[in-house]
Amino acid sequence: MAATKPPLGRLVLLSKLEETLLIDQQRFDLPANRYPGVVHPQGHRYLKQFRLDPFPVFTYEVEGIEIEKPFS
Repeated sequence: MAATKPPLGRLVLLSKLEETLLIDQQRFDLPANRYPGVVHPQGHRYLKQFRLDPFPVFTYEVEGIEIEKPFS
């Protein structure tokens, strides 16, 4: 939280959201974070396509379900 104009001008800053897909009580984590010696979780396994249109669009396929995540 940043107090830009105290005491009332406060902002909450968010740098990242990490999505989890639930299918029939089973979790599928879509993000992929690179740490020294490991990638966790391994959402890149579900990444089917990436394109710029003109902003990034990620297409995932999980259990036969295709999900498109656009950024704008």
